[in-house]
Amino acid sequence: MYGLAYDRVGNRIYVLDAYSRAIGVYSSDSMVTSFGSISAPDTNCTDISYSSYDDKLWVTSYYLKQIWKITKTGTINRQFANPANDYPVGITYNNYRLWCADRRTALGAVQYIYYADTFGTGVQYNSPVQGYYNNRCLAYDTDYNRIVQVHTWFNSGGTALDSAGVIEYQGIPPVVTGNRFKVAAGWNIRGIEYDPRDGNYWITIPQGASTTNMIVKVRGFHTPTVGIDENDNQAINSINLVAQPNPATDRVMLSFTLNRDDNILVSIYDAIGRSIRTLYRSSDRSGKKNIEWNLKDDQGSRVADGIYFVMVKAGSDQSTHKIIVTR
Repeated sequence: MYGLAYDRVGNRIYVLDAYSRAIGVYSSDSMVTSFGSISAPDTNCTDISYSSYDDKLWVTSYYLKQIWKITKTGTINRQFANPANDYPVGITYNNYRLWCADRRTALGAVQYIYYADTFGTGVQYNSPVQGYYNNRCLAYDTDYNRIVQVHTWFNSGGTALDSAGVIEYQGIPPVVTGNRFKVAAGWNIRGIEYDPRDGNYWITIPQGASTTNMIVKVRGFHTPTVGIDENDNQAINSINLVAQPNPATDRVMLSFTLNRDDNILVSIYDAIGRSIRTLYRSSDRSGKKNIEWNLKDDQGSRVADGIYFVMVKAGSDQSTHKIIVTR
């Protein structure tokens, strides 16, 4: 297993196999059920990213050092040379642009990251974090406009893994935000993808026995803490959130006010912080907003009676409100 991407329309995860011309397709729930595979454009594809603009996938590989745009059935729409042309290892798409990572083939060589258009013309930057063969796959946090990247740090001989982890960047050129974490010893991780439903990350562990060759989900840098720290009406900066009626029996109206134009995400979580419904995602103008929740989850089933939390995110601001659901 190598890079992976989350299809927000089909609600599927696409996972690369570095040793075959296949891309695995899986469910995006906790079961990660396999739905077979589609054809990959090359052997040793290293990373993949989803384009919500046209419901397609961007893929890159080490062997041919190309970038392909493909359909979700594996058909190639077009291709071009990757600006990361030594050891292409990471790619993520956002706002009609591509971020591309180069791991380099020479031990001790400077690690690069490129900011490119969708025809392969890019600007080269030194990666914000340097090490021996440390660059790996990329993902984009569309809620906080941050890049997250997997790093695997090797010893000075390049023969053994020293440690691995995830680091967050922001801006152009990218700089570290200070958010980072290491993973468990022995997790020689490769792929990463952001889940906008709960703010967490999927990562892939490609080596070892079946117990370590897997897709796992880890806590994100900005995962909401609803269900742990209760706050009935936490208004931060631009948001003032109200839910009525509360308790709710069949539906609830969520009202909030924005003091400025912003990107809006409205999500529902259960009492232990699991994301159960994404109600709304859009770029909105300032003013009052009203959004109705019919007390159903993302699968269309009515939620059980109990305590739930609605979270409204507007850029870096957020407000959380408790809702009681009863018959």
